[in-house]
Amino acid sequence: MLKTAVVGVRGVGGGHFRALASHPRSELVAVADLDTAAARRLVDEQDHGSAPTVFASLDEMLDGSPGLEAVIIATPHHLHAPMSLAALEAGLHVYVEKPIAIRISDADRMVEAALQRQRVLAVGHQYRTYPGNARLKQLIEADEIGSVQRIVWQWLDTRPESYYDRDPWRSSWAHAGGGVLLNQASHDIDLLCWLFGPPAEVSATLMNRGHRHEVEDTALATVRFASGALASLQFSTWDRCLNYRQIAGDLGSIV
Repeated sequence: MLKTAVVGVRGVGGGHFRALASHPRSELVAVADLDTAAARRLVDEQDHGSAPTVFASLDEMLDGSPGLEAVIIATPHHLHAPMSLAALEAGLHVYVEKPIAIRISDADRMVEAALQRQRVLAVGHQYRTYPGNARLKQLIEADEIGSVQRIVWQWLDTRPESYYDRDPWRSSWAHAGGGVLLNQASHDIDLLCWLFGPPAEVSATLMNRGHRHEVEDTALATVRFASGALASLQFSTWDRCLNYRQIAGDLGSIV
């Protein structure tokens, strides 16, 4: 059984906590959050097994949790890199929520630390595991539509101002690292690279169409993949919900 911990209990962190607390191969031994009262409320919800210890910081948790083997980091984006690096240096396996970091140089350091320590570093791009996406990859790799020529990929949704008021860090370049492109569309970008390989050329426009904050709420991009496939991408948190994908090959299409 793997001794696990969670850092950050707001939002998806609470979901990770509940998943680890109930998983038969996980022994959840610690949880860390600046809001220790919120962390204790989450601990009190659990009615099985021994209660994990609550800490106010990652450093306290690392010092006070002998035998800890793996940690999930579900904190604001700007903390992903320093917390992941600290956990890796302590010898832990790390699952960090997306995005991996807000700077490429930090992401590179995280990967290097994981390789040096021979530890698992995983990023929360769980969309790869969804059955529909797995089937899509199978069809593409089996050449069911031939060579992929053109991709139209659209994710449009709405995030009200209350979404940013509740967690003000989401509206800041310094803390979020970006808006829709990094926060929501990172899932789609990961899927695109997983399905079609690395991009060779990207042209993009970012804008804030309606929110009163720094980061972008709309992103439009044209991507040429190394395979030669061309993609037109649209992402927004200032539109009606409308998700659409079309993948056209020289033998057929998937919509």
